Amino acid sequence: MFVATTLCVSGNQESSAFDAKGFELAQQGDYAAAVEQFNQALAIDQGDYYALYNKGSALLSLGSYEEALAATNAALDINKGDPDAWVNRAAAIISLARAGYFSDSTSAYQQAIVATENANNIKPYARAYFHQGLAYWDLGDTDGAFNGLNYALNYEPENSKYREAFEQFKTQYGIKIEGTPGPYAVTGTLG
Repeated sequence: MFVATTLCVSGNQESSAFDAKGFELAQQGDYAAAVEQFNQALAIDQGDYYALYNKGSALLSLGSYEEALAATNAALDINKGDPDAWVNRAAAIISLARAGYFSDSTSAYQQAIVATENANNIKPYARAYFHQGLAYWDLGDTDGAFNGLNYALNYEPENSKYREAFEQFKTQYGIKIEGTPGPYAVTGTLG
């Protein structure tokens, strides 16, 4: 998720121009070129929140999780009130933990869960619950995983990525759901 160019007002017109071009490139899927634009913005204004946040998002899309985490952490140092930045932090941590980057992956997943809780405390929404569900799933916490993935689908029932993950999770654990869960409903039996 990227912050739209109309919101990229860093206070520096030259930096904002690079933010806008980076956003445009990211929307076109040219994440490497977008990172270059965000780096240009940061060369002008190291405290450009939008450049840091969007750079982190682009790096996540490129699979550069360590760099994405660094950019996202720098963005959060400036603005801890952006739920999307917290979710990006969680996504980067989960990806790094799955790649064996951390010596203590349990602690890393707990950090990811805290990041998603921070996001949901600001504004509950599907993306945070989805990543929370993934973190719990990787930790082997079936109840936490079920709740996170189910909540994500309750917020965005048409999201195929969330639905696919939830179906895979249910299949892996033999979970059967009777009826259609309603908003925030947590129903199911672990089999």
